[in-house]
Amino acid sequence: RAYAHSKLLNAVTAAEGHNRWAALGVGSVSVRPGTVATAITRHSPLVSSLLRSLPLPFLRSPRHAARGIALAAVHPRVEGGGYYDEGKLARVNPTVTDRDVTRQAW
Repeated sequence: RAYAHSKLLNAVTAAEGHNRWAALGVGSVSVRPGTVATAITRHSPLVSSLLRSLPLPFLRSPRHAARGIALAAVHPRVEGGGYYDEGKLARVNPTVTDRDVTRQAW
């Protein structure tokens, strides 16, 4: 649950960053890199074993995950404040577009 809340807060603060800085030409977006095959879980045997049980097609390589992040940083059609997955603008929790929530979270 804490992980889900941290991801939601990431999208909320990216949206508010865009709201505050767009007039200055500064963009802010949130990107979902996906479940990436890295060694980040090496100190958590339970999580590590669960991830190893996933079929490989569900895990992205670090290079694949980085592509979506790089695309969001430089592509001219990226919408500021947006949430991107696989290089595409994705639907978000309505909380992300609630200006009162984004201001308060900021």
